Amino acid sequence: MPAIPKGTAVMLVEQQPRNIDPLHAADAVSQKIDNLLHASLVRATPSMGLEPYLAESWKVRGYRDFSFTLREGLRFHDGSPLDAAAVVRALELYRGDSPHAIALKHVRRIWAEGARHVRLETDSPQPFLLHDFPLLKIFKRDGARIVGAGRYKVVSEKPDEIRAVAVDGAFDAVPADGFREIVFRHVADDTTRYQRLVRGDGNVLLSALSLTKTDYLRKNPPRGLAIVDAAGVNYSYLAFNFRNPRLANLKVRQAIAHAIDVDDVIEHRIRGFGRRASGILAPAHRDYYEPDVESYAYDAAKAERLLDEAGYPRREGGWRFPLFFKTTTDKFGNELARIVVNELRHVGIDARLDIVEPGTFFAQVNAGNFDMFHSRWIGVNSPAIYFRAFHSSQAAPKGMNRGAYSSPELDRLLELGMNEVDDARRKGYFSKAQKLVARELPYVSLFHWNNTFIGTDEMKHIVMYPNGDYRTLADVRLGSATP
Repeated sequence: MPAIPKGTAVMLVEQQPRNIDPLHAADAVSQKIDNLLHASLVRATPSMGLEPYLAESWKVRGYRDFSFTLREGLRFHDGSPLDAAAVVRALELYRGDSPHAIALKHVRRIWAEGARHVRLETDSPQPFLLHDFPLLKIFKRDGARIVGAGRYKVVSEKPDEIRAVAVDGAFDAVPADGFREIVFRHVADDTTRYQRLVRGDGNVLLSALSLTKTDYLRKNPPRGLAIVDAAGVNYSYLAFNFRNPRLANLKVRQAIAHAIDVDDVIEHRIRGFGRRASGILAPAHRDYYEPDVESYAYDAAKAERLLDEAGYPRREGGWRFPLFFKTTTDKFGNELARIVVNELRHVGIDARLDIVEPGTFFAQVNAGNFDMFHSRWIGVNSPAIYFRAFHSSQAAPKGMNRGAYSSPELDRLLELGMNEVDDARRKGYFSKAQKLVARELPYVSLFHWNNTFIGTDEMKHIVMYPNGDYRTLADVRLGSATP
């Protein structure tokens, strides 16, 4: 392949974007590409806050009345005006056939007030509504063509390659020393991605290389390549099924938490590309993260004592009780499951793997057909995740409370937090909720994954986003390569 021209990023992605139509973009890669092609009223900052984007400001009254003032002179890529009426038309589309319709579930009406003002009214207080707005891109349709207002626009799209160029007339245009063109190239095989990177057929990866190969590059960086590693918010955990009476016993869950050497997993299995988690929220969630919660250091002897106290002593053969750990054929998930199973067997739990295909895994987990499993929460953006994960009304298959955990006190705290209009009181409710979850252990928290940018050393001003946003590419400034 010819050398990559300066000013062009060839980003190698591990998963094929399924649909970059912002109305239907449901996979992470498509959504991250859309963050470069489209603009939203507000957007997330590198510190996980919110800032105006198409809107120059907003006002919130009682978290039921939301008003936005648009920037002056906004236009779509085709030159047509992006005014309040266009915003209303775009937002109304999401209320129809879209996986993002849930974001506007409680919005009663949306209307324009003049050319630059947009209003929304909800049926109840919605303190986290704005956290969903970065996902709701403002676009228009021109026949089958989607017209956006972001920093880049698509000029060609193939099954394994999307090519986009910078839009000079965009309100937030890419500077002259930024990437003028970005090529998103799908390369499914990890070894092939690595080879193309070191060969120069690709020059950017963002958390798209195996931990083993990323660690090798970090320790043996090829000339001309640079690596930036930063804390992220994607969260790995172990879940319990409370339908199993043994696992409904708090001392058993505490014992399992103490039986797993999470620090060793971070150091050796994920090679330091993660930070130990105390709950779903990461330190990056500055407004709501609660650090003062119950923790569970590795202590196999304590785990044994807790199991004895729970009424499950070692019996003939040395086993206390059986447990099936459901996992998939995914390489990392399978290896982590084997580590967990071995450590549980060490304290006398007759743990065994139940390996199924990924599609079967989610069907069985949603049906409650498991004792324990490992999974991740991706792109966590607010404490509202606690409601989805743990409120009793969200038990699967209706919601994401797959372990059927139920706590009247937690339900009360989450309901208060989700509807509280006073910011300080709302933070207090979610602080108490995080402490309660850490004590009652519906999950064993493992770690928050880092995000790792690999690029050439001429790429400067690398701004990392905790959610792994591809907007990092739009922030890059190109300098001189190392001679």
